[in-house]
Amino acid sequence: MSKSKLIGICSLMSITIGLVIFSNVMLSSTPPHLYLYEFNNSENLVFIKRLGNGDAKLYGNNKIATSVGGKFTMIDFKQNKQICYEDVPVNWLDIDESSNSILYANFNNQVGVLTLDENMNITKNDVIFSNDELAIDPSITKVNDTYYITLTFIKGNVNNSDPNTENGSYVIKLFTSKNLHDFNYIGDIVSEQKNLEDVVSLYSDGKFYIFYEEEEIDKGNSKLKVTYSSDKGISWSKSVVLCDLDADNEIGNVIEDKDGFTMYFSSDVLCKGKSYNGASIFMSRFDKNFVPIFANKQISYYNGALLYDVIPTDDGGLFLYTQKYLTESNLVLSHFIRSKDDFID
Repeated sequence: MSKSKLIGICSLMSITIGLVIFSNVMLSSTPPHLYLYEFNNSENLVFIKRLGNGDAKLYGNNKIATSVGGKFTMIDFKQNKQICYEDVPVNWLDIDESSNSILYANFNNQVGVLTLDENMNITKNDVIFSNDELAIDPSITKVNDTYYITLTFIKGNVNNSDPNTENGSYVIKLFTSKNLHDFNYIGDIVSEQKNLEDVVSLYSDGKFYIFYEEEEIDKGNSKLKVTYSSDKGISWSKSVVLCDLDADNEIGNVIEDKDGFTMYFSSDVLCKGKSYNGASIFMSRFDKNFVPIFANKQISYYNGALLYDVIPTDDGGLFLYTQKYLTESNLVLSHFIRSKDDFID
């Protein structure tokens, strides 16, 4: 999806029902144009204890699309409604807001596209690929009338966590489609004998950007990188390292503005070796040539955040993450609020 999507105006009701907590906040559709070094306050809009979810993305103004127990799940945090679609296996997903489409992949080696109506009824669910190889971490970006889709295919060991065992072969591949039914293979973007994960795609000013995590072993030290294409995916630049902290680093989202890019990610650099359960949320800011303006600024002061998505708001941003993924696995949507002193030009 285009990672510069913005949340629309909505008022979240103050409700406490069961294990779901909602708080009052007014969100704005006005694109933010100033960025900050630190957020000085936050409040949880959604907290679902021990949901046990996997990949998750914000969907529209008031919904979360996620995977729970390997099943597609939608959460309407305005209506306090949760639906699990038992017959739709989903482990990874991304969203195209322009068509209300969800691109997903699962451990059945399937890739599919589904759409929902306003009441969260599935109106279409098409399996578009059924592969011999596992495909993970789909991304979707629409440019004019063409959808650009990436999938990471794995041959051999998946998420290898043993440094003495040979890793699988990971390849990020690019496809295009006019209708989300017929797809054309364009080419390979990155190929490594390393774990390639957390792909974020973004198109701007004639360039297609792919941000991703590269790690030697699962939950081990990783690098966050970017590569880009100026010819619609035919050829790709040499990858640029954006983060090489001695830690397990996970991209949540990348937001572009007229001056550059802001990358939000979670990292266990302050609690090394604890992976998701020891991670905090950070941000780095780059100019258009990926020269750092500032790097690795911590914006949450607690541990245990596996970041999935970030949407900017006028006064800060919405951060969707799982808290203590390896033990408690609580789904949290936080509204991080900045002070006036935090603005930068």
